[in-house]
Amino acid sequence: MVARNSEIQTHVRRLIDQLQELVGDLQPFRDDPAAAIASRLDFLVEFREQRFNQCGIAGSFHPEKRLIVVGLAMSAGRVRFTALHELAHALGHQDAIFQDWIFALEPQGRLAEERVANAFATQVLLPSSMVDAFIPVEGPSAWDVIQLWKKSLASREAVCVGAAQRLCYPGLVALVHGSTIQFAAGHSLLFQVSRDSDQGAGSFFDRATKNLTLRENDVELRLPENQFSGTFMADAYRDDDGYAFVVLQEHGAAWAPATTFVAEPVLYELECPLCDRTRVTPVRVCPKCGDHPCPDHGCSCKLAPWIDPKILHCEQCHIELPKAARPGTRFCDRHD
Repeated sequence: MVARNSEIQTHVRRLIDQLQELVGDLQPFRDDPAAAIASRLDFLVEFREQRFNQCGIAGSFHPEKRLIVVGLAMSAGRVRFTALHELAHALGHQDAIFQDWIFALEPQGRLAEERVANAFATQVLLPSSMVDAFIPVEGPSAWDVIQLWKKSLASREAVCVGAAQRLCYPGLVALVHGSTIQFAAGHSLLFQVSRDSDQGAGSFFDRATKNLTLRENDVELRLPENQFSGTFMADAYRDDDGYAFVVLQEHGAAWAPATTFVAEPVLYELECPLCDRTRVTPVRVCPKCGDHPCPDHGCSCKLAPWIDPKILHCEQCHIELPKAARPGTRFCDRHD
């Protein structure tokens, strides 16, 4: 089950409300989140050399120690975003409603939790009133995104997340350097673009960082093993440091108001034996095995290898626990 955007926003709003109840004014958490967390909340904060984790965040939360770790050697905006991202994990760890929701979403619970953490950090750094001032109701253009970044204390990545939440069609907002998508925040897509995804020399993204502005239609994303996504309308604007903000949308775009009809994307049905249900994907067939890849498990040649889940049993009555049960689960509903 995939989390709906409305569900994400509901949980983000509740976590932000909880933070406000604890501390009142959120401005210190915008100015210096790490210092505010350490001085006003019951969490420890440490700065360490930290590599990016699977969700593209150079930080971590350790619930057993009530410790938030923030990576060093990053921009000030990136440090703010990372500290707040990990604070969302910390607050969510203590929230029973949030934990029940994550459990019910397995095996997609981890991805949903990361989306909530990103949105939480973004909304603290970028209040709705500020986003409203720069992003029109018809959705963002690349110019809108770069203006929002210039006027805020948020990192480029945080601004991508905030702008992506305002997309009116499936798409994403990406930060590009050279030919590489350094970070991308998606909206209503059936796939993710991983951090530092090289799109190739001569691609739209490569050319976006070589021009001040660039707009094209029928732009594709290069996915693992030379697979390609469906097509997007694309708009890019480069900042003074050589980074380009890129907005991609299906069906229509704020910078193309004359568009009256765009064909629906082709969605391919597939039977994934690991999901045990019918899935759909807009991704074309794998050039190696000829399968349409499952959004979670890949195709027959295992472009996205998965690990067989360990079968868990209730320690009390020994029945088999659901596959979605967390690794540390010891008892079934009747005994927990």
